[in-house]
Amino acid sequence: MKTLIIGGGYLGTVLLPHFQKQGEAVLTTSQDLDITNLASVEKVIGGHAPDFIINTAAFTNTNEAELPEKQEEVYAVNVQGPSNIAVVAQKYTIPWVQFSTGMMFDGKNGNTGWSEEDIPQPTNYYSWTKFRADEELTPVAEKNLIYILRIHTPLSSISHPRNFINRLQKFDKAIDIPSSISIVEDVCTIIDQLLSKKAAGGIYHAVNPDVISAYRIACIMQEAGLIQAEKNITALTREELDAMTKQNGGAHQTFPVLSTKKLEKLGIHLDPAETAVRKTIHAFS
Repeated sequence: MKTLIIGGGYLGTVLLPHFQKQGEAVLTTSQDLDITNLASVEKVIGGHAPDFIINTAAFTNTNEAELPEKQEEVYAVNVQGPSNIAVVAQKYTIPWVQFSTGMMFDGKNGNTGWSEEDIPQPTNYYSWTKFRADEELTPVAEKNLIYILRIHTPLSSISHPRNFINRLQKFDKAIDIPSSISIVEDVCTIIDQLLSKKAAGGIYHAVNPDVISAYRIACIMQEAGLIQAEKNITALTREELDAMTKQNGGAHQTFPVLSTKKLEKLGIHLDPAETAVRKTIHAFS
Protein backbone atom coordinates (compact mmCIF):
# COMPACT_ATOMS: atom_id res chain seq x y z
CA MET A 1 0.00 0.00 0.00
CA LYS A 2 1.25 3.44 -0.91
CA THR A 3 0.32 6.08 1.67
CA LEU A 4 0.47 9.82 1.07
CA ILE A 5 0.75 11.76 4.34
CA ILE A 6 -0.11 15.42 3.92
CA GLY A 7 1.50 17.79 6.42
CA GLY A 8 5.07 17.85 7.68
CA GLY A 9 4.32 18.88 11.25
CA TYR A 10 4.21 16.83 14.44
CA LEU A 11 1.52 14.33 13.47
CA GLY A 12 2.81 13.74 9.97
CA THR A 13 6.36 13.24 11.24
CA VAL A 14 5.47 10.69 13.92
CA LEU A 15 2.99 8.81 11.71
CA LEU A 16 5.44 8.39 8.85
CA PRO A 17 7.64 5.57 10.32
CA HIS A 18 4.59 3.38 10.99
CA PHE A 19 3.29 3.62 7.43
CA GLN A 20 6.76 3.18 5.97
CA LYS A 21 6.73 -0.24 7.61
CA GLN A 22 3.39 -0.99 5.93
CA GLY A 23 4.71 -0.24 2.45
CA GLU A 24 5.66 2.89 0.56
CA ALA A 25 4.87 6.14 2.41
CA VAL A 26 5.43 9.69 1.22
CA LEU A 27 5.32 12.80 3.40
CA THR A 28 4.43 16.10 1.74
CA THR A 29 4.98 19.48 3.41
CA SER A 30 3.50 22.89 2.72
CA GLN A 31 6.44 23.50 0.37
CA ASP A 32 5.22 20.62 -1.81
CA LEU A 33 1.48 21.08 -1.49
CA ASP A 34 -0.89 23.96 -0.78
CA ILE A 35 -4.08 22.28 0.37
CA THR A 36 -5.99 25.56 0.05
CA ASN A 37 -5.40 25.41 -3.71
CA LEU A 38 -7.40 22.76 -5.57
CA ALA A 39 -5.00 22.67 -8.51
CA SER A 40 -2.08 22.01 -6.16
CA VAL A 41 -3.99 19.18 -4.46
CA GLU A 42 -4.88 17.67 -7.84
CA LYS A 43 -1.27 17.85 -9.04
CA VAL A 44 0.26 16.23 -5.95
CA ILE A 45 -2.32 13.49 -5.38
CA GLY A 46 -2.53 12.72 -9.10
CA GLY A 47 1.27 12.65 -9.35
CA HIS A 48 1.82 10.31 -6.41
CA ALA A 49 -1.20 8.07 -7.16
CA PRO A 50 -1.49 6.79 -3.56
CA ASP A 51 -3.71 3.98 -2.34
CA PHE A 52 -4.45 5.87 0.87
CA ILE A 53 -4.19 9.47 2.09
CA ILE A 54 -3.74 10.84 5.61
CA ASN A 55 -4.29 14.58 6.06
CA THR A 56 -2.49 16.00 9.09
CA ALA A 57 -2.17 19.54 7.67
CA ALA A 58 -3.97 22.07 9.85
CA PHE A 59 -3.65 25.45 11.47
CA THR A 60 -3.32 24.25 15.08
CA ASN A 61 -2.04 27.28 17.00
CA THR A 62 -5.23 27.90 18.95
CA ASN A 63 -4.09 31.25 20.34
CA GLU A 64 -3.11 32.67 16.94
CA ALA A 65 -6.36 31.35 15.49
CA GLU A 66 -8.23 33.84 17.70
CA LEU A 67 -6.55 36.80 15.98
CA PRO A 68 -8.88 38.46 13.42
CA GLU A 69 -6.03 38.92 10.96
CA LYS A 70 -5.33 35.15 11.03
CA GLN A 71 -8.86 33.80 10.73
CA GLU A 72 -9.08 33.84 6.95
CA GLU A 73 -5.94 31.68 6.81
CA VAL A 74 -7.23 29.39 9.57
CA TYR A 75 -10.49 28.84 7.69
CA ALA A 76 -8.72 28.22 4.40
CA VAL A 77 -6.40 25.58 5.87
CA ASN A 78 -8.83 23.88 8.25
CA VAL A 79 -12.02 23.95 6.13
CA GLN A 80 -11.24 24.62 2.47
CA GLY A 81 -8.16 22.39 2.53
CA PRO A 82 -9.96 19.18 3.55
CA SER A 83 -12.76 19.98 1.08
CA ASN A 84 -10.19 20.16 -1.73
CA ILE A 85 -8.70 16.82 -0.69
CA ALA A 86 -12.20 15.31 -0.62
CA VAL A 87 -12.85 16.43 -4.21
CA VAL A 88 -9.62 14.93 -5.54
CA ALA A 89 -9.77 11.75 -3.42
CA GLN A 90 -13.30 11.12 -4.68
CA LYS A 91 -12.13 11.60 -8.28
CA TYR A 92 -9.48 8.89 -7.89
CA THR A 93 -11.54 6.73 -5.45
CA ILE A 94 -8.92 6.96 -2.68
CA PRO A 95 -9.90 6.36 0.98
CA TRP A 96 -8.43 8.88 3.38
CA VAL A 97 -8.12 10.09 6.95
CA GLN A 98 -8.96 13.60 8.09
CA PHE A 99 -7.75 14.57 11.57
CA SER A 100 -10.26 16.50 13.62
CA THR A 101 -10.27 17.50 17.29
CA GLY A 102 -12.01 16.68 20.53
CA MET A 103 -11.69 20.36 21.52
CA MET A 104 -15.15 20.99 20.12
CA PHE A 105 -16.47 19.39 23.33
CA ASP A 106 -15.80 20.14 26.98
CA GLY A 107 -16.17 18.09 30.13
CA LYS A 108 -18.25 14.95 30.47
CA ASN A 109 -21.54 13.92 28.91
CA GLY A 110 -23.15 11.23 31.02
CA ASN A 111 -21.24 8.12 32.04
CA THR A 112 -19.58 7.31 28.72
CA GLY A 113 -18.52 10.75 27.49
CA TRP A 114 -19.36 12.57 24.28
CA SER A 115 -20.28 10.31 21.37
CA GLU A 116 -19.73 10.85 17.65
CA GLU A 117 -23.44 11.65 17.30
CA ASP A 118 -23.46 14.44 19.89
CA ILE A 119 -23.64 18.00 18.59
CA PRO A 120 -20.35 19.83 19.22
CA GLN A 121 -20.22 23.17 21.01
CA PRO A 122 -16.96 24.83 19.92
CA THR A 123 -15.65 27.50 22.28
CA ASN A 124 -12.81 28.89 20.15
CA TYR A 125 -12.23 29.67 16.49
CA TYR A 126 -9.84 26.77 15.90
CA SER A 127 -12.32 24.16 17.11
CA TRP A 128 -15.14 25.88 15.21
CA THR A 129 -13.23 25.52 11.92
CA LYS A 130 -12.55 21.84 12.63
CA PHE A 131 -16.26 21.37 13.35
CA ARG A 132 -17.11 23.07 10.04
CA ALA A 133 -14.80 20.66 8.22
CA ASP A 134 -16.51 17.74 9.98
CA GLU A 135 -19.89 19.10 8.89
CA GLU A 136 -18.81 19.37 5.26
CA LEU A 137 -17.20 15.94 5.07
CA THR A 138 -19.67 13.85 7.09
CA PRO A 139 -22.48 13.68 4.47
CA VAL A 140 -20.11 12.06 1.95
CA ALA A 141 -17.80 10.25 4.40
CA GLU A 142 -19.46 6.83 4.30
CA LYS A 143 -19.79 6.69 0.51
CA ASN A 144 -16.25 7.98 -0.14
CA LEU A 145 -14.45 6.23 2.74
CA ILE A 146 -13.40 9.33 4.64
CA TYR A 147 -12.33 8.51 8.20
CA ILE A 148 -12.68 11.60 10.38
CA LEU A 149 -10.60 10.95 13.49
CA ARG A 150 -11.13 13.24 16.45
CA ILE A 151 -8.03 13.24 18.65
CA HIS A 152 -7.07 15.09 21.80
CA THR A 153 -3.67 15.85 23.36
CA PRO A 154 -1.69 13.51 21.08
CA LEU A 155 1.29 11.90 22.85
CA SER A 156 3.95 9.81 21.15
CA SER A 157 7.04 7.84 22.14
CA ILE A 158 8.89 9.81 19.43
CA SER A 159 10.44 13.04 20.68
CA HIS A 160 9.21 16.17 18.89
CA PRO A 161 8.98 19.82 20.04
CA ARG A 162 5.18 19.67 19.76
CA ASN A 163 4.81 16.31 21.48
CA PHE A 164 2.95 16.95 24.75
CA ILE A 165 5.61 14.92 26.59
CA ASN A 166 8.33 17.28 25.36
CA ARG A 167 6.21 20.30 26.26
CA LEU A 168 5.46 19.06 29.78
CA GLN A 169 9.19 18.80 30.47
CA LYS A 170 9.32 22.62 30.36
CA PHE A 171 6.38 23.28 32.69
CA ASP A 172 6.40 23.69 36.45
CA LYS A 173 2.58 23.77 36.55
CA ALA A 174 0.12 21.44 34.85
CA ILE A 175 -3.67 21.40 34.77
CA ASP A 176 -5.26 18.74 36.97
CA ILE A 177 -8.47 18.18 35.03
CA PRO A 178 -8.83 14.64 33.61
CA SER A 179 -9.71 14.41 29.93
CA SER A 180 -9.29 12.11 26.96
CA ILE A 181 -5.88 11.63 25.36
CA SER A 182 -4.67 10.09 22.10
CA ILE A 183 -1.53 8.00 21.95
CA VAL A 184 -0.32 8.44 18.37
CA GLU A 185 0.92 4.85 18.11
CA ASP A 186 -2.59 3.73 19.09
CA VAL A 187 -4.07 6.06 16.47
CA CYS A 188 -1.97 4.12 13.93
CA THR A 189 -3.61 0.94 15.24
CA ILE A 190 -7.04 2.51 14.82
CA ILE A 191 -6.30 3.43 11.20
CA ASP A 192 -4.95 -0.07 10.46
CA GLN A 193 -8.01 -1.69 12.02
CA LEU A 194 -10.52 0.57 10.26
CA LEU A 195 -8.94 -0.36 6.94
CA SER A 196 -8.58 -4.08 7.64
CA LYS A 197 -12.16 -4.32 8.90
CA LYS A 198 -13.38 -2.28 5.91
CA ALA A 199 -15.24 -0.06 8.34
CA ALA A 200 -17.66 2.55 7.11
CA GLY A 201 -16.36 6.07 6.68
CA GLY A 202 -17.46 8.63 9.22
CA ILE A 203 -16.45 10.22 12.50
CA TYR A 204 -14.52 8.18 15.08
CA HIS A 205 -13.22 9.31 18.45
CA ALA A 206 -9.59 8.21 18.21
CA VAL A 207 -8.73 8.39 21.90
CA ASN A 208 -7.73 5.87 24.53
CA PRO A 209 -10.45 4.72 26.95
CA ASP A 210 -10.74 6.51 30.30
CA VAL A 211 -9.12 9.83 31.18
CA ILE A 212 -5.97 11.33 32.62
CA SER A 213 -4.85 14.86 33.49
CA ALA A 214 -1.75 16.73 32.37
CA TYR A 215 -0.68 16.92 36.02
CA ARG A 216 -0.92 13.13 36.36
CA ILE A 217 1.11 12.67 33.15
CA ALA A 218 3.77 15.02 34.53
CA CYS A 219 3.94 13.00 37.75
CA ILE A 220 4.40 9.76 35.78
CA MET A 221 7.12 11.44 33.72
CA GLN A 222 8.89 12.51 36.92
CA GLU A 223 8.70 8.95 38.28
CA ALA A 224 10.27 7.73 35.01
CA GLY A 225 13.05 10.30 35.11
CA LEU A 226 11.84 12.43 32.19
CA ILE A 227 11.41 15.36 34.59
CA GLN A 228 14.05 16.18 37.19
CA ALA A 229 13.24 14.62 40.56
CA GLU A 230 13.91 17.89 42.38
CA LYS A 231 11.52 19.90 40.20
CA ASN A 232 8.40 20.94 42.06
CA ILE A 233 5.41 20.44 39.77
CA THR A 234 2.20 21.99 41.04
CA ALA A 235 -1.37 21.40 39.95
CA LEU A 236 -2.96 24.24 37.98
CA THR A 237 -6.65 24.89 38.64
CA ARG A 238 -9.33 25.73 36.09
CA GLU A 239 -9.59 29.22 37.56
CA GLU A 240 -5.85 29.82 37.27
CA LEU A 241 -5.82 28.57 33.68
CA ASP A 242 -8.76 30.78 32.69
CA ALA A 243 -7.08 33.82 34.26
CA MET A 244 -3.87 33.10 32.33
CA THR A 245 -5.82 32.60 29.11
CA LYS A 246 -7.66 35.89 29.56
CA GLN A 247 -4.44 37.74 30.34
CA ASN A 248 -2.67 36.35 27.27
CA GLY A 249 -5.64 36.70 24.94
CA GLY A 250 -5.59 32.99 24.14
CA ALA A 251 -8.27 30.49 23.19
CA HIS A 252 -10.55 28.90 25.77
CA GLN A 253 -9.10 25.49 26.63
CA THR A 254 -11.40 22.49 26.82
CA PHE A 255 -11.03 19.13 28.57
CA PRO A 256 -13.27 16.72 26.69
CA VAL A 257 -14.17 13.22 27.74
CA LEU A 258 -14.87 11.33 24.51
CA SER A 259 -16.62 7.99 24.23
CA THR A 260 -14.77 5.06 22.62
CA LYS A 261 -17.90 2.89 22.32
CA LYS A 262 -18.06 3.21 18.53
CA LEU A 263 -14.53 1.83 18.14
CA GLU A 264 -15.19 -0.91 20.66
CA LYS A 265 -18.30 -2.04 18.77
CA LEU A 266 -15.98 -2.60 15.80
CA GLY A 267 -13.70 -4.73 17.97
CA ILE A 268 -11.02 -2.01 18.30
CA HIS A 269 -9.80 -2.05 21.89
CA LEU A 270 -6.94 0.11 23.18
CA ASP A 271 -5.12 0.35 26.49
CA PRO A 272 -6.79 2.73 28.95
CA ALA A 273 -5.29 6.21 29.23
CA GLU A 274 -2.93 5.78 32.19
CA THR A 275 -1.64 2.38 31.05
CA ALA A 276 -1.05 3.75 27.54
CA VAL A 277 0.71 6.84 28.92
CA ARG A 278 3.05 4.71 31.06
CA LYS A 279 3.96 2.55 28.06
CA THR A 280 4.58 5.61 25.89
CA ILE A 281 6.76 7.30 28.50
CA HIS A 282 8.74 4.09 29.00
CA ALA A 283 9.40 3.92 25.25
CA PHE A 284 10.03 7.66 24.85
CA SER A 285 13.22 8.65 23.04
